[in-house]
Amino acid sequence: MTLQRAQQLYQQGDHAGARREANRLLKQGQNMAAALRLLGYIEGQGQNFEAAAGFLSASLKYDAGSVESWYYLGVAQQKMAQHADAVEAFQKTLQLAPALFEASHDLGLSLMALGRNRDALTHLEQAARLNPRSFEAHLNHGVVLGKLGQYEAELASYDKALAIDGKHRTVLENYGVALIEARQFSRAAAFYQGLLARHPDFEFARGGLLFAKANAGDWDGFDTELQQLRRDIAAGKDCIGPFELLALPSTAHEQLQVARRYTALHFPPHAAPLCAAHRLGNERLHIAYLSADFGTHPVAFLLAETIELHDRDAFEISAISIGRNDHGPMRARLERAFDRFVDAEAMSDRATAQLISHLNADIVIDLMGYTRNARPDVLAWRPAPVQISYLGFSGTTGAPFVDYLIADHFVVPEAHRPFYSEKIVCLPGTFLPNDATREIAAGPMTRSDAGLPADAFVFCNFNASYKITPEFFGLWMQLLARVAHSVLWLKGASPAHEARLRAEAAQRGIAPERLVFAARLEQLGAHLNRLRLADLALDNLPYNAHATASDALWVGLPLLTCAGDTFAGRVAGSLLSAAGLPELITQTREEYLELAVALAQDSARLARVRRQLETTARTGALFDSQARTRQLEDAYSAAWARYRDGQDPDHIVVAARAPQRGL
Repeated sequence: MTLQRAQQLYQQGDHAGARREANRLLKQGQNMAAALRLLGYIEGQGQNFEAAAGFLSASLKYDAGSVESWYYLGVAQQKMAQHADAVEAFQKTLQLAPALFEASHDLGLSLMALGRNRDALTHLEQAARLNPRSFEAHLNHGVVLGKLGQYEAELASYDKALAIDGKHRTVLENYGVALIEARQFSRAAAFYQGLLARHPDFEFARGGLLFAKANAGDWDGFDTELQQLRRDIAAGKDCIGPFELLALPSTAHEQLQVARRYTALHFPPHAAPLCAAHRLGNERLHIAYLSADFGTHPVAFLLAETIELHDRDAFEISAISIGRNDHGPMRARLERAFDRFVDAEAMSDRATAQLISHLNADIVIDLMGYTRNARPDVLAWRPAPVQISYLGFSGTTGAPFVDYLIADHFVVPEAHRPFYSEKIVCLPGTFLPNDATREIAAGPMTRSDAGLPADAFVFCNFNASYKITPEFFGLWMQLLARVAHSVLWLKGASPAHEARLRAEAAQRGIAPERLVFAARLEQLGAHLNRLRLADLALDNLPYNAHATASDALWVGLPLLTCAGDTFAGRVAGSLLSAAGLPELITQTREEYLELAVALAQDSARLARVRRQLETTARTGALFDSQARTRQLEDAYSAAWARYRDGQDPDHIVVAARAPQRGL
């Protein structure tokens, strides 16, 4: 009778009374499993999950076949973020009750939290089959599909979730992101427009709309939306992510505002850092590079030789790879180049941070920032005493757990330092590494092979489509109007995007066929060979050419840039300065247009620039990988010395080393 009374009191919400009756049963040695299980339920209702897990575990000693005890033990462990233990409890539950929806669903969530996304997918698919009317099952099924890069299937799951609850903010926010990841840019723009019509202040929707429009080449209403976005930023609204803002006209101050808000919302620092308080035991300074792009990616192409050239007497170099293995030649090269290459793709953020800490890394170099597949929460756990942002993200992270940003005097002038949450490490020359071993494919290639007119003057821009703004496209059309028999060679995109740009050209009085779109080439060497067919590369703002600028200069193709006011808009100028061609850096749009016309109409002048570039591209500072690697090592050593001496991070200026001379 006491057990029945205890259960009745629990159902009535009288937890104190139920606890008294359950404890009475325990003292009497009666109904031990049920009494302990009930106490576990009571503690769980009170959010005391540690006590709940203790009671539920104890109940299983008396009734090891209790589905309820196993399941709610898993729930308590999941609430405490003890996901490995929760997985075991949910698996045991499913052995006893294979068709229990809640166990399948919650097992999927804990597996996802552990980074075991492929395993999670199996169980979330099962949960959606068991309960097709569950909003949470379809939402979380979509989330794990997105983590696995299966964006079309992700959208299909969200469609099912929206059919159940069409107003849920999380699924609406995820839906727009998935459309962009699936490269359905026009559909994404229409989605965000509809969302903003219903909810004008929907978080991150306006930034998503502008980024989708930029990728689609859809500039209808672009300026109006941009003005509203900047008003939203000034008002402190969560309206755009840090990476998307880099591609839109914005100030360094606005970028800092957005990055700080975004970090505080999504990646707040964890209370207890995982790194040791003061680690001085390593014989060599241990540098861990963190990236999802250790494969066929511009970051890898730029950095590979630097990794190979690191001084192994003074430095231990590890890779923490958080992206998929594409099994390409660059991945294989990098796996050979690092002293240690750890595939952490299937690990959770916390487990990845614990790994870095257990490896006793002194400095972690984040090559991602907020780019695609980045995992800033790894750094939020503070796995290393010194944490540095480099190369992948051309702006401030706004993160209190990132100590330094590696830059140079051009990309971050001293006057701009207040707009960065990090302390600036200023390298001499340019911050950008280069691979001086990259090969240009052999064999002749004609303009006809590339779909270019044989006798035209060829301007080119191979930047990603989202970097092309209406302003600079308009400048390019003015350029084509002034330079007879010239064409503009662009990186190919979708047929819809190409059609839009040709229509934009026609509206500006330029024959659409004067825009030529290049097909994608899988091999970098083949692309470099093709680049030599152009006469002049044109850069743009607000997001310059970075790796694409390096490619152009490597093959001897002159590049004309206009210096912007933010890191992302000053990278090409940094490269040209290091190449000894500062005369190709303009400061205004008018100067940019006039110099482009002058170079196109003065073949002798352009030939002199080419000759100068052909010399400096091979022998100058821009492609001196040995020197750049030593500069980076000096930067790492200086940052570590401040930590070792108990000093807070501060700006570091790395001095140029004297040239090494033979005896």
